[in-house]
Amino acid sequence: AGKALFQRRRGGLGIALGLLYRASCFLWLLCFVWVEVLEKSTYLNHYYLMTLLGILLLLSPLHRSHSIDVLRGAVQPSKWPPYWCLFVLRFQVAVVYFFAGIAKLNSDWLLRGEPMRTWLSAGSDVPVLGFFCGFGETAVLLSWLGALYDLTIPLWLSLSRTRALAFSTVVVFHVLTWMLFPIGVFPWLMILSATLFFEPTWPGDLAARLRGDSV
Repeated sequence: AGKALFQRRRGGLGIALGLLYRASCFLWLLCFVWVEVLEKSTYLNHYYLMTLLGILLLLSPLHRSHSIDVLRGAVQPSKWPPYWCLFVLRFQVAVVYFFAGIAKLNSDWLLRGEPMRTWLSAGSDVPVLGFFCGFGETAVLLSWLGALYDLTIPLWLSLSRTRALAFSTVVVFHVLTWMLFPIGVFPWLMILSATLFFEPTWPGDLAARLRGDSV
């Protein structure tokens, strides 16, 4: 397991740098799945999502711009990836939110605030926020807000007029989730995944703004 974790880090670094992209994706995916199936007690449904995203990355030519593979002439450079790559990644993220929202449409969640009430009781020692965790009304309110958030956030992220506010909501929601619940990297993964709904030019536009260029 230790060797697999090390190789997984190597694969992740290769993906980030665009170095031997396909091989790096395969290495990361193989090692990730291997480590997670070794012990079922460590399983989280978030890992299933990461596996699916790893497969999509493996199938997508995302190393044709701003990558070491382009610099060393291993692949033909392209300013934009095929639109289907962006579509399937957006769709995968939207599916996560949609089914999370559907799962919340039951009497336990919406009327009794469970399991939110139980989860919040474990966060009573969190500074400031812990004070509100002990109220039953807090659990019911957050349960309703969580259901509405999951069912609608892909739509708000997709609309240019609501995208900025929606992304701010994503950041707040997942940072609070990270503070209250031990679910690993999932909150940060979803925050970063929300940028898939931005215009494809946003990294270049942001870089230009940081340089002081007009966009």
